[in-house]
Amino acid sequence: RPSSRTNWTRLVPLPVLTGHGRNPSSFPWSGLLARIVQREGVGAMYNGYFATLIRNAPGAMIKFGIFEQIKTALQGGLRRPLKPEELLATGLTAGCISAIVTTPLDVVKTRIMLGRADANPFRAMVVIARHEGAAVLWSGLVPRLLWSATFFAVGISTYELALTRVLQAAHGAPPATGEPVHGAVLRRSGPPRGSGAPPRVPPPPPPRPAPAGPCALSAC
Repeated sequence: RPSSRTNWTRLVPLPVLTGHGRNPSSFPWSGLLARIVQREGVGAMYNGYFATLIRNAPGAMIKFGIFEQIKTALQGGLRRPLKPEELLATGLTAGCISAIVTTPLDVVKTRIMLGRADANPFRAMVVIARHEGAAVLWSGLVPRLLWSATFFAVGISTYELALTRVLQAAHGAPPATGEPVHGAVLRRSGPPRGSGAPPRVPPPPPPRPAPAGPCALSAC
């Protein structure tokens, strides 16, 4: 949905228009926009803004936080950067967990935008659970899993792979050893870790020449 993207202030009116129009391809956007503003005021275009905010902000924190934890654990166990398919699976896992946790907020947000629930999302959640059952708060979970989790997995894995290529190009390609940094590997000076080769020791400075004759010890 458009409201799940980053610029919430600008994109919140779009799901409001979609909800009022039902079928976006069957009506002119400008006419519907003018009708909503005329009947309900400009503020109606931002119905559910707070609900969108409290859905998107925790959702983003959950997705990115879980992704980083899983990625760090896998890299520590495998002792190598993750492959593209492993990054994609990690993103899917994090996206699914986030979608499951935040779907009740998404349901409440949609109802607030359509004027079918209390403007306070927490109070609206309690009312829905009390009168319709708690399971209603997870309506549309499967489509949201397919959309939200897939969208996040493709985006974050593409970002990680692109960052890997950039870091490799900046530090010389292909780096053969080192520590993973956001999925990339930086070069390490000296012999490879675990190769058994001794570290490089700088040669000692040359000896100073010995003083020649008695004049070197006393003034002549």
